[in-house]
Amino acid sequence: MIERHYKEKHPEYTEETLVDYEEDIPLMINTIKKKNGGLILGGSINEAVDGFGNAIILGRPHNDSLRHLSLLKEFGVTNFAYMVNQGKTFQATIDGDTFELTGQPKTDYVDTDSWIKVYCAAVMLRDFDAISVLNQVSEATFISANLKPDSFDLALIKVLKGIFTPDSDMAALLKDALLCDDIDDMRLPYAHHILSPLLPLVRCIFTANAEAEFNQELREAVAMHKAYWSKDELEALGWVSLPLTALAVIAQDAKGYRMNFETDYIPAWIVNREF
Repeated sequence: MIERHYKEKHPEYTEETLVDYEEDIPLMINTIKKKNGGLILGGSINEAVDGFGNAIILGRPHNDSLRHLSLLKEFGVTNFAYMVNQGKTFQATIDGDTFELTGQPKTDYVDTDSWIKVYCAAVMLRDFDAISVLNQVSEATFISANLKPDSFDLALIKVLKGIFTPDSDMAALLKDALLCDDIDDMRLPYAHHILSPLLPLVRCIFTANAEAEFNQELREAVAMHKAYWSKDELEALGWVSLPLTALAVIAQDAKGYRMNFETDYIPAWIVNREF
């Protein structure tokens, strides 16, 4: 068992934080409706990440954790649909509330890191319609984002999109990403510990009879995740690995590859679809 680096010492404070956030959700949705999106839409992605992490760390019932994971997906997909549907009216559903928005150009929270968080939530929930919307986000959107991508970020996005794009040349996409050495110096530790380990996992998924190798690479990726986030233990994004859980879901659903170890960073009930 690879245990989480963080142990909740004051659950009453975390519970209070989560309850306050849950009470704010209707107000957030109403603001999005009244202001046709606005800055609150993109910012809701990170708040939902925190909500999901808090629900997990508190041991809330699975339905509570799923609600927050769904909020991450719904706020996020709506945020990116805003770019995909510029000048067009589109339908959004967040926390059971369905309404219309009109897409417009935006540069906040349309960066590659935000996209990956939302993509992973959609994969974990097996929401292929949401994945389809995310796959329509153009490279130009990422390049125009406030947080600029480097070439590795863009290559990784192409790999993740390729998983759900028929007839993708995954070998070529993986090669491009693996050979890409244009990584921003400030992002190098994050890319090394969190993003780069995803590539061998995708390769294993697209390789026949590679379950043992997948598990070896996954175990190493979990260790890298733990090492990175142990330096920032209060960051909820580190309490569960969204990317590793998403790839474990794909490996099991698509290839029947089952994890041969347990870890707090990859909720087995999500991978096994026990919900």
